[in-house]
Amino acid sequence: MQPVLVYYWLTPAFWLADEFLGANFRTAALEGHSFWKAAYYVFCVGIAFVGPVSPDWMARLGLLEARINIALLVIGLFVPLYGFIYETAGGDMPTEPPITMAKMVNFILAAAIWGIALQMRDRK
Repeated sequence: MQPVLVYYWLTPAFWLADEFLGANFRTAALEGHSFWKAAYYVFCVGIAFVGPVSPDWMARLGLLEARINIALLVIGLFVPLYGFIYETAGGDMPTEPPITMAKMVNFILAAAIWGIALQMRDRK
């Protein structure tokens, strides 16, 4: 079984860990947006079902999902980072750093899946 397919089959486990344990490692950029988080998870589960039927489409959808995830994470990291710098420059000391461990784990997972899906696509 391909590693990307395993990643997408594990989506329900990530979703349950997010909902019940607060371990948000797949949708850190969507924190506070429950509808979009649910839509993202449903999309990922859909990729898991497409994978065994059409590996070519799974690679394409995996690339699309990873690109969307990375774009959201970049926006989710840099906008708060600019706010953090602005507040610090103004003399205020923010209580929470803009870059959390969950966002970094999410970024590493998304980048790994993007790389693997890119290799899968290029093999064809």
